[in-house]
Amino acid sequence: MEIGTKGQYGLEALVYMASCPENTQFSINTIATQRNISEKYLEQIFSLLKKGGIIQSSRGKYGGYHFLIAPKDLTVLEVLECLTGSLEPVKCIQSVHCKREAICKSKPVWEKMYDHMKLVLEDVTIQSLADEYRRQL
Repeated sequence: MEIGTKGQYGLEALVYMASCPENTQFSINTIATQRNISEKYLEQIFSLLKKGGIIQSSRGKYGGYHFLIAPKDLTVLEVLECLTGSLEPVKCIQSVHCKREAICKSKPVWEKMYDHMKLVLEDVTIQSLADEYRRQL
């Protein structure tokens, strides 16, 4: 399984936002420039994050994007699932009607892998990543 650029860039943009002073409004252009991400691609990513209720935009001279969920409460798992959908390594994990369930011998491995991955991603918040980013500066 591989996390695509939507997940990577979205996470990076949110960490950047969380590393700046609280209540800062961010333009797409500023974030794209600071993080070296295509502005058009970042617009697509932010559209998904808005639909997912993670960020919001406001118009006007001092408008821009800001968090709807506090970075300290926002987990990496929530962001990645918003941007990429389910992170299941195989599609049958949450399926109740898998045709191969009676003969499948590998499902326990996929379930264990998924459970451990979720534990790690639920344990890391955007704020903790931003704090680490600031320490490296």
